[in-house]
Amino acid sequence: MALDSKSGATEAFQLSKVSVQIVAEGVLAIPASPKESIKRFVKTQESIRIDNKETKEFDSVLCLVNTAMLSHEGRFSGKADSNSIKKVRVGGLTAKKKESLLAQIEDENDSDLVDGLCDFNVMMALDRSLLREDMSSLCKIVAKYSRGHKKGIEVENKLKLVIKNSILI
Repeated sequence: MALDSKSGATEAFQLSKVSVQIVAEGVLAIPASPKESIKRFVKTQESIRIDNKETKEFDSVLCLVNTAMLSHEGRFSGKADSNSIKKVRVGGLTAKKKESLLAQIEDENDSDLVDGLCDFNVMMALDRSLLREDMSSLCKIVAKYSRGHKKGIEVENKLKLVIKNSILI
């Protein structure tokens, strides 16, 4: 997949049947040592025909097939009716979402907070301002919650404070 993190534009690709066949038949000239880098243009053991010309080198992009992407509703896609990030400032949370998360942090029920965090856009926005360890802990909690372990879910006070500070910045 190719993903532009600033705009969110995503393209998915898969390998073509011909490229799988080329590899299976041993037509590619794979470098013998790992020091030789594999570049965009790939060499072949035998001559191949591209655009009615014989060559021993071809553009590796020809091995890819653009794949259609469908909209997704799932465990980490958030609510369909909510807009949690700003389009103008890349990745920033909207004022409404910040207010909602801050209220959920203050609430005794951690389940509501984790439910609010089960939004990929929110997690991406928080990832920019949280330390790796804090983000890892948060991801574990969100994954556990999304698998159905909703009762007894707890977010440490330290992690709540870190999330609160990153939202207020």
